[in-house]
Amino acid sequence: MVENSPLAFTDYYEGDIKQEDASYIPNILKNQSKNNIELIKIEDLRKSNFNLKLLISNFDNKKKQIIILDAVTEADLKEIVLNSQEIKYKFLFAGSAGLANHINLINNKKLSNKKVGFKKAEKLVIVAASRRNITNLQIEDVKTKFDVFELKINLDKILNNSSLLLKKDSNNIKNAIETYDELIIRPDPIFNSQDKINKLLTDYSIDFRDLQIEIKNYIGELIKNLFKDYSNIDLFLTGGDTAAGICKKLEVKNLNIIDELLTGIPLSLAKTVNYGDLNIITKAGGFGTEDSISEIIYKLRDRKKGYVINE
Repeated sequence: MVENSPLAFTDYYEGDIKQEDASYIPNILKNQSKNNIELIKIEDLRKSNFNLKLLISNFDNKKKQIIILDAVTEADLKEIVLNSQEIKYKFLFAGSAGLANHINLINNKKLSNKKVGFKKAEKLVIVAASRRNITNLQIEDVKTKFDVFELKINLDKILNNSSLLLKKDSNNIKNAIETYDELIIRPDPIFNSQDKINKLLTDYSIDFRDLQIEIKNYIGELIKNLFKDYSNIDLFLTGGDTAAGICKKLEVKNLNIIDELLTGIPLSLAKTVNYGDLNIITKAGGFGTEDSISEIIYKLRDRKKGYVINE
């Protein structure tokens, strides 16, 4: 469900499953994975007193599997984690922060109350390559509240002559960072319309995924060029492709989560070989409220005055 509507009936669904079937997680995973997909319903979990060992024994355990477990309450999550310790197979949990909290508690790891210090940065670069409407609203909200520099990337020119555009855009960013504390980098919103996108795909004989990869690689090179001259920068990355592309270009191998700036929006410390330690904030493209990015900026500005998030 997305905002009280089935996923397939919202603009967040981009798959190719029949609309009436596309909001069901087992169907989505079956369409995306070659592994066996199994489902354990909440009534079966409760009936067996959450005996995961017994329930999983009914599956073909000679093959790699994705097992989906229903949960409705915090108590369900707790029981799932508790009883998972009886499973003899190697497995990986995937789920929400609520699930992570129970894994933490079951392993008797107490959350540290120690104050966390941060690498201080003077500038914030916001990279927003998501086409979601909420991302556009968030960027517009930032522009009404702060004096920011905005670079709108011309997607047509990326496909036509990316090296020439890269040189021009890189120079514009390096000039702007001398003056502005916050910079926004994003594809020009005029390309958000489906007609514009379809024209690009037709003109350059590519599919939509090819276009996404081109954008990801271009923005990654843009940020890499920036870090060759400036390293005292925080990065705010919205959209999974965006974050992955930039982390790859900067040779970031892992993100160590320091804190949650807003619900579902973590601040991480990334260690790099060539650029030192970086603060990276990540946000899913369609996530957050209209003022989420602005609220993050306020928090980061406070931090420059000695603000510490973990108190």
